Amino acid sequence: MSQPGWTEPGMGNQIACPPPVPPSAKARHAGQLRVKDSEGCHTMPAHPRHGHVSYEYLPMPQVGDQMVVDMCTSYFDAEAPAYDDLDSSVERRRDYLGAIDGYVVRRLSALGQCRSVLSFGSGTGRREQRITTMMSDHGPTIVGVERSPNMAAISARRGIQTISSLEAAGSPEANSMDAVLCLYSFIHLPSPASRRGTLSKLVDALRPGGLLILDVFNLHDTSEWTSKLADGGRGNRPDLVGERRGDVLYRRTDRTANLSYMHYFTIGEISSLLEDTGLVITDLIGVGHGAEPGRIGVPLDKGCLLLACTKPQHQASVNASLGQTTG
Repeated sequence: MSQPGWTEPGMGNQIACPPPVPPSAKARHAGQLRVKDSEGCHTMPAHPRHGHVSYEYLPMPQVGDQMVVDMCTSYFDAEAPAYDDLDSSVERRRDYLGAIDGYVVRRLSALGQCRSVLSFGSGTGRREQRITTMMSDHGPTIVGVERSPNMAAISARRGIQTISSLEAAGSPEANSMDAVLCLYSFIHLPSPASRRGTLSKLVDALRPGGLLILDVFNLHDTSEWTSKLADGGRGNRPDLVGERRGDVLYRRTDRTANLSYMHYFTIGEISSLLEDTGLVITDLIGVGHGAEPGRIGVPLDKGCLLLACTKPQHQASVNASLGQTTG
């Protein structure tokens, strides 16, 4: 079913969307933009402040999972050459990712046995390399899962080997990984079915007693959307109810060609998803992102959600225990 402002893509491989609308002379009065979201009309700088990147947010049309996956792959292929610059130049992002990586190092170090780690959505491998380095001589071997060829090529140059998907040759055997990481990546899976299927495969790869860590954007983070507007962003926040709750397309405001997708989770949604695979949640932590970026332990309505889970010792295979196959 078509939505206003969208061209139904049919059998094609592209999502058609309206081009970015330049701000009018009135809207740019005194260097300000007026952007309306569900909380009203906000005044913000016409250009992002130093150390920030701004994005435009668009409603999610009714399209198939594969189309969204292909769109995200194209987006990250195009972003790959300069992707790591975001981590060093965008203060909020740098502080947030640094805090998450520090947490990961502490949890992996406490495992006792941590020789092999699977990182889903490993990107350029920069964070995986940093985590291994921070763990010094006893750092694990990290294998990445990365669909973008350009991202995977950069990762390989860093010494982080990747596979293109969990179905590809070289995928880890069941119960073989000491830990699984989903850092800044699980949010890009396009539907409840794809999240369930992917998570069950990741849990199957995890050994009993192993650790899974992931972080997700929080649909009810009260500071997230305000911070995006303050950085020069524009558009509408994700729907809080309905079939497309939490879904949003986005693109950088300084570029026009590439769209990507992400999903904002509620606490109940991500918790149920993890527990349904048999995992036991040991940590559910708020981490500042829109406000107080990088602060671990903010109230759960004031940041992103960071979760750590263990696979019970008696659980050998998620798919076997659920009577499902995910091939």
